Amino acid sequence: MHTTYFRDHNGWNARTIIDIDGGRQLHIRTARKMYGTSGLETSASVWSPWKDGYLTHKTVVFGCGGDFSRHLAVTHPKRVTEKAVVEQHEQALGLIEQLRAEACAYYQQQSDAMASA
Repeated sequence: MHTTYFRDHNGWNARTIIDIDGGRQLHIRTARKMYGTSGLETSASVWSPWKDGYLTHKTVVFGCGGDFSRHLAVTHPKRVTEKAVVEQHEQALGLIEQLRAEACAYYQQQSDAMASA
């Protein structure tokens, strides 16, 4: 598990990367919301190995396929400060084992569906 806190053009961010089964990585990210209403959003998504060492994240199309993804929290602090980002991100890190189990079950279900097709 590796966590980084950094500032970019969007303000303060936090990202944690956790290796899971099959060469996949679970990414937990906390940052200012990019779309819709303002706020601070934390999400989890799985990135899968592709070719030449790159990772890819496939979105769900018409309810089928895609990589695991969850919105974990949206808050509305007066300002998105480093402290607000760190606090919200650390709360989400308490869900790591649950998220890992959900992600593994998600891919097992996909594998079972492909095997029975």
